[in-house]
Amino acid sequence: MIKDIQGLLDDSFNAAKNEIADTNGKNRLSAYLNGMAVEEAVKSDSEIDSTAQKIAGAETDDREKAWLIYVWICRNIKYDYDKAVIIKYDPSKAISGAIETFNTRKGVCFDFSSLYVAMCRSVGLKVRLVTGYGYTGTAWVDHVWNQIYNTKNNYWINLDSTFGVSGINYFNNPYFGMDHRDGIVQGEW
Repeated sequence: MIKDIQGLLDDSFNAAKNEIADTNGKNRLSAYLNGMAVEEAVKSDSEIDSTAQKIAGAETDDREKAWLIYVWICRNIKYDYDKAVIIKYDPSKAISGAIETFNTRKGVCFDFSSLYVAMCRSVGLKVRLVTGYGYTGTAWVDHVWNQIYNTKNNYWINLDSTFGVSGINYFNNPYFGMDHRDGIVQGEW
């Protein structure tokens, strides 16, 4: 699964970078991904909020709530290869973000990460959206993942629900840095 996305992500990020360069040629990637403002992408609705609250249940431990949401996304959201191809050629033709991903149950890495942010915010967790590079097994490609703040131990936990769909645990994995690098926080809530 991970190997299949290698070139698609690079091309989609590059298209987005070209589309959002300002008149001085400076890039505003920190504000936009897949042709969409990050703040818009992480917006929630009542269905997402309700689902996240049901998933977290009576759990009070931040790490455990974050884990439960991670597991739900890995089990319920599928990688959208067709959308990845669309984004490769014209990011403006794809609908992205948490609400779209929740409703269709599919998306690309930006969508997985946006939904994770929306769900975590719904249950009061401090969360980040991070861009960098992910290793597919054959190449380093542009990628998006999350971090969640563990208030009990005062540190940020890396997690990747997109890679987690493969069946490998990418929640606080001690080897996370072997296939994720150069992370830049694009938003923190």
